[in-house]
This record gives sequence, C-alpha cells and structure tokens, in this order.
Amino acid sequence: MTDLNSLSKEELIKLVTQKEEQLRAAEDLAEKRERSNIKFARGVTSLALLLKDVNGSYLAQVEEYLSYADDEEAKKAMKVLYDMISYGIKTIGVTSVQIASFFAHGNEAMKAGETSEQAYAKAQSNLKELRQVRSFTNNVKGIVKLSNAIAKASKTLDASTNATVKTLQEISEINKESEPSPVKEKQTHRGRVNNIENLPEAGPTKATKISATCRECGEPLAGFEDLMVNLKTAMTDFEAGYRQQNTYTIGFCQKCGQVEVFMDPGQDHPLFPVRHMSTKTILSWNQAMCIGIPLERALKRFEQEAGLGSNTGSYSLFDYQRFYLKPLFKALEKVLQQRDVLVCDETPFSCLQDQGRGKLPASGAEAKGKTNYIVALTTADHAPKPITLYYYSPTRSAENIGRILEDYNFETLVTDGYSGYRTILNNRNQDKPILDHVRHQSCLVHLRREILKVVLPSDLFKKLLDKPEAFLMQQLEKLLKADTEGMKLHAALRAINSIFLFEAQKNDGLISPEKARLTQAKLMKCLDRMMKASEGLVRQKGSLWEKAKDHPAAKPCVYYLNAREDFKTFLENPEIPPCTNKVERAIRGVAILRKNSQHKHSPQYMEAMCIALSIDATLRENGVDTFRWLQDYSQALFKHITAKGITQLWKETGCKQNKFSIRLPEKAGTDGANNPYLPENLTEDFDMKPWLDSIFNPSNSQQ
Repeated sequence: MTDLNSLSKEELIKLVTQKEEQLRAAEDLAEKRERSNIKFARGVTSLALLLKDVNGSYLAQVEEYLSYADDEEAKKAMKVLYDMISYGIKTIGVTSVQIASFFAHGNEAMKAGETSEQAYAKAQSNLKELRQVRSFTNNVKGIVKLSNAIAKASKTLDASTNATVKTLQEISEINKESEPSPVKEKQTHRGRVNNIENLPEAGPTKATKISATCRECGEPLAGFEDLMVNLKTAMTDFEAGYRQQNTYTIGFCQKCGQVEVFMDPGQDHPLFPVRHMSTKTILSWNQAMCIGIPLERALKRFEQEAGLGSNTGSYSLFDYQRFYLKPLFKALEKVLQQRDVLVCDETPFSCLQDQGRGKLPASGAEAKGKTNYIVALTTADHAPKPITLYYYSPTRSAENIGRILEDYNFETLVTDGYSGYRTILNNRNQDKPILDHVRHQSCLVHLRREILKVVLPSDLFKKLLDKPEAFLMQQLEKLLKADTEGMKLHAALRAINSIFLFEAQKNDGLISPEKARLTQAKLMKCLDRMMKASEGLVRQKGSLWEKAKDHPAAKPCVYYLNAREDFKTFLENPEIPPCTNKVERAIRGVAILRKNSQHKHSPQYMEAMCIALSIDATLRENGVDTFRWLQDYSQALFKHITAKGITQLWKETGCKQNKFSIRLPEKAGTDGANNPYLPENLTEDFDMKPWLDSIFNPSNSQQ
C-alpha cells in the first residue's frame, strides 16, 4: 500500500486523478453492462414476437439491440441467441433455401444451418428468401393460373430448347383434342316442402291381404279363424311416440305342416317373435349410425325412459346387424368377389379390446395393435352394379389385409402407395405365370399430391402472378430456359391434370374409351419423361429408388420411380380407374363416424358396424331409398324366420304354437350350431336373389 505522506504534491495530484479516472471507467462499464442486458432482453422479446409473423426484419433489430454487447457475459448471451436463430432457421428458414434452389438453376445439396457467429450471416440470406414465402397453403387456383402461364410461355420458345419446353408444347397439342363439356343445368332446390301427409300413421295395424291356401302345397289352411294370433311389439308403459302395436296373422297347413305369416306392406314388427323392440326403431338407429351420429347417449336415454334393461338398445342393434344384415352382406360379398377391378383403401378406427383396453372378456384379450383399421373395398367408377363393402382389420399389416382379399378373384387392384399392397400382390403372384399375374394400379392423385406439396408456396405465385404479363412471361421464359426442377414438376403436374380431363370426358360419354386411353398414353409418356429428368436427385439402390440429395423435388421423383409401371396399368383397360377417388369418398363417412364415436368396444361390434356401413353405402350408390328398402327386406326376413321357427316347433311338439324363442350363438349351450333356432340357421335358406335384383335394378323394386 502506498504511503501518502512520502509522496510529493505533484505525485498526490497525479494519484488522485488516476483514481478518479478508474472510478469513472468502472461507472461507465457498469452503465454499459446494464444497457447491454436491457438491450439483450429487448432483443429477445422482439425476436419472440416477430417469429410469430416472420417478416425478415428482426435480425437487423437484434443487431441494433446488441451493438453495445462488448463484455463477456453479453457475448455469451449473443452466442446463445445466434444458436437460437440457427435452430429457427433449421426448422423454418430451411424451407426458403429449398424453395430458392428449387426455382433456381442447379442441384446443389442443402446444408443445415450453422451455429455461433456464422449463423448471423446465414440467417440474413435465408430470411431474405423467407420473406417471399410466408405461406404454404394449398392455393390450387394459383397453381392453375401459373400452369397456364407456363404453358403460354413455353409456346414462345423453340421446342429444341430442352425436354421441359418440348413436353409442355406436346401437352398443349394433346389438350387441343379435348372438347369442352356441355354445360349442365343446375337443379335448384324446391325450398321447404311439407310432406307430413305422406308420413305413415302410427297405431295398431292388422294384415288384410291374407291367403287361405298353403304356399308350399296349395292345400287350404285349416282352423284359420281360430288360429289368428295377435303378437304385440311394444313397450306398454312407454310414451305413445315410441309405442307401436302391430298385429300379424299366422296360418297353419294341416297337410304339409308349413306355417305362413301374413303382414301388410310397411307394417312394423318385433326384431324376433318374443322380442319387444320395434324393428322400425332399430332401423332408425342403424341409419343414424351410418351417417355418423353417435348413439351411446341416445340409447341410454331411450332405455331409461322405456324402462328397459341396460344396453338393451345396443344389443338389439347389434343383433339386427349380425342376423338381418349379415346374410345380405354375404350375398353382396359373393358378387363383389367376382369383379375384375377392385379399389381398396383403409382408415383408422379404434377397437378397445384389440388395443388391450376397455372391458375385457373373462378369458382375457391379447392386444393386437395400437391402431386398428377399417378396410374399404369398392367397384370402380361407373362400373355396373356398384358395391362398397367394409371390413375390420386389427392392424394395417399385409397379412391382415391379405386375409380379407384372399377370397376375391380380382384381376386388377387399385390402391394408394402403401407398400403393404405390393407385398400382398407379390405373394399372390408367386409361382404364377406372368400372364396370370394380378395387376396393380397405383393412384395418380396421390402422385399429384406429392408434387403439389413441393410446388405450392402460394405467396411466391401470388407475387409472380401480380406482375404485368410481359414481365411474367419474361421470368417464366428464363426459368424454362434454365430447365429448373420447378418447371419439370409443373410440366408433370400439367400432364396429370390433362389425364384426368380426358378421364372425365370419357366418363361423361363425350369421347370414346378407346380414344381416351390412347390420348392418356401420350400424356403418360410426357409425365414419365419429366419425372425421370431429375438426374442427380435420385439414385437406385437394389430394386428401389431413393433420394441422392436433400432437394424438395427428389421426394415426388422417388415416389414415382418406385411405382413407375403401376401408374400405367389403367391404360390397358377402360374399366380401370387411374386413381382411388371412389374408395376415398367411401371412407369419408367412416372418418365422420370415427370423430363422433371415437371407438367400438369389441371386434364383434366392429364387424357388425362394418356390415351396416356396407349395406347403407351399397344401397345409396345404387339410388335406393335405404330406410324403405330395409324395412321391406326386414319384414320379409322376419316372416321367413317366424314361419320357419313356428313350423319347426310344431313338428317337435305336435302342438300349434304362436311364438318361439330364438337361441343366440353365445347362449346356445350344448346345442351348438345344430340348434334350429339359431338365427343363422333360421335365415340360411332365405332367397336373397330377388332382393339383390331389386338393388341393382334401376326401378329398385322387388321382383
């Protein structure tokens, strides 16, 4: 420590001045540090706010806020912030780099964002591009406008410029052959219509049209008046709106021992002779389920007010679906199994027991998968006698879906790009001659979606399309001459759109199927040329293709090349559709039901639901009034069940009975499948042919 007494006057003045300067420097440093921390806090706040709506200006603001950060702590904070910016660029800004390189010339590989101080320079350049591409929504109208502009710009260039220009000109020439579809008059709604007079009246009904002779042998029905039996199907203590008293008449043939049941058309009846649940009520529930209305709460309320036991409603609906609708499902299945062309897709739908959840049976249940599926099978667009069937599958594996398809004799299967279908077809074609192989058509719409994911940065199109036409043509000509990946994919997209234009004209009868397929074959060559033109982006590894560079155009090219031949199968037969649109429309209703109902409890209930959905979908696409048709069908099947059951009981007991009890499979006991009162045995000889004919007959009337 310095002894102040030993210092001279000049030395004391110098020492005091030095201490004052050190103190001022310390105060300045403290103030600067405080400003740096405050500015850093402001910078981070501004950064967080501006990241919500990226406009590219926040980096300049951050740079200004941190301009005084010259101490070590602030520098560390700056490094953390730069790393944060780098992470944001990696997750958000990298898209701008990909889009920029996609529309620029060359196939340079993408690099991940750097960290530390280098991220600042990288972020500035990336965000400059990001400002041009803020939104990536599907702007299909913008795509159409830009596609037309690109086609127009290609006409001004020489065909020898490059393959992309030549292909676009070729597509334009092919499209000239298409004729505009005639304008169809739009049907207007009639407005509110009062149909109350057309509604059936509720209340007791009695069969009036009866026969006094046996249908089997023609003999008179003995003791007819004495054997008329009124079987009431009602909840007697329930509200009149739900109570229906219905009477049907039974006649016995003394000669052949047959029983006949007489009912008026449209007359209600119980589900089974000793049940009290109205079939019309069950039909209403079934239809509600098929259009996506969840029934759990409605059924519970119904059971409470009607004084019924727990789950009576759901059990009755389940019985109706598996005993009344299943025979019809099996008959439709036999027809669909002989179709040459099938369209297939699947959608998730949870089954609690197969996921190891919910109320499990006493014997236990093995969890089969976290996600369960409904598989939809349908005929092709505009195929005669259209049918749509649904199946439950515990998983999406090729094994489970293949088990559903194993009894089908199709020649062509139309699906999306899921690899499981290729496995199924490879197993099916194993050890078969090439001429006997089942063909596969891969969906062109799914390929179109893969391309749209890359070419849909809508803001970029909007800015370009907002420019004067002369400037737009000039810019597009530059891109076409540079033969960028973007122009190649746009040419491919235009080829696909033209393929569907001719497909629509074929379906509307404006051009012949032969001409449509010849024209589409030319367009497929254009598509193939463009999808194979991206050399350097993809590479072949064994029998499959993979990305060679992290470029946005590589993914749709890989998708196409791995199913290249399968995209062309539809050219061989006008009946084969180029896409899976029909089955995707079929599973849309399942998706609505899934959102509302979320799950089914057991595989048995899943299968029953699929049966109901299948019948409803098939009736609708054939233009049938579903409720009325099912009411007539259910009444005919009920009469068959009742007559057969009472006839059997008469033979067994020797006494004329007016009712009998059915035996459910789960309660059949030791009788097993030989029990004649099992619903399957009661319905097995029901003549389904006239009902199938009434579905596919344009008049939709039972023969």
